[in-house]
Amino acid sequence: MTAADLTSLFLERVVGRDADALAELFVEHIDWYVPGHDAIPWTGSRTKRGDVLAYVRTIWSEVEPGGSSVRVDKVLVDGDDAVVFVNLAHTFRRTQRRFSGAAAVHFAASGDKLVKMHLYEDTEAVATPSSTVPRLPPEH
Repeated sequence: MTAADLTSLFLERVVGRDADALAELFVEHIDWYVPGHDAIPWTGSRTKRGDVLAYVRTIWSEVEPGGSSVRVDKVLVDGDDAVVFVNLAHTFRRTQRRFSGAAAVHFAASGDKLVKMHLYEDTEAVATPSSTVPRLPPEH
């Protein structure tokens, strides 16, 4: 499978909330990184395929079921690398606070598996209830 194929499957499995199938897309030893704030339990580095399960189960437990959306704006592929530009929106269970904002996800593939996933989002805005969160730009 190509980086484009794997990226597409990743997005499908996130939307379908299929953690086990999502983890199967990755090699055993991975480069997974979400820079962020200590108050956000899903930020940080992950190094094993099993960590993918913990990551998605943690984030999914923090957001309202049906309270999230992902709008894919663009996917760029260059060989074994793919970058996805998205707009994310979540409603957090504990606070009922809504967050929305742009993010980018960098994937790298090797063979028929993903070896890297780096997510770049404004985790400070997610962590700080008093912050002003920018509105999503209108769809084109």
